Amino acid sequence: MARQAGPFTWLDIANPKVGELQAAATQYNLPDALVRDYLEAHVPAQF
Repeated sequence: MARQAGPFTWLDIANPKVGELQAAATQYNLPDALVRDYLEAHVPAQF
């Protein structure tokens, strides 16, 4: 969910799926490092 507040847009994203996060990153030109850090920090360990 996005809300415009003056020159800023507030994104309220809770537990996004990879595709949802990638779509927001593309739409709002988020840095790749930010998205990568989020995804790596929230990936469960795989055995």
